[in-house]
Amino acid sequence: MKTVIGSYYRSKWFEENERSNLPLFLHLVDLYEHIISELLPINTDTLSSIEEKLALNKKLEQTHQEINQLKKKLKAEKQFNRKVEINLKLKELENSFLIFD
Repeated sequence: MKTVIGSYYRSKWFEENERSNLPLFLHLVDLYEHIISELLPINTDTLSSIEEKLALNKKLEQTHQEINQLKKKLKAEKQFNRKVEINLKLKELENSFLIFD
């Protein structure tokens, strides 16, 4: 099995009372998957594999980027009819983002 680093994951520092002990795993890969699952910003208990969880997280990040780009485009647009089109796309993306979240 070849390991390739695709992304870095981070979180805020946990307070002393928020920390918990790591569970015991026989394989380092299982520990890695557990840690990554804990760092992902969404509740992904229904997904079975780490690949599915990471793919969903990547899709959410892309959707978030698209939302930010559309917001910038909306601010810069002068024509009302184009603003309406952009706003409709923005609302559609925000609704799909809320479904995942």
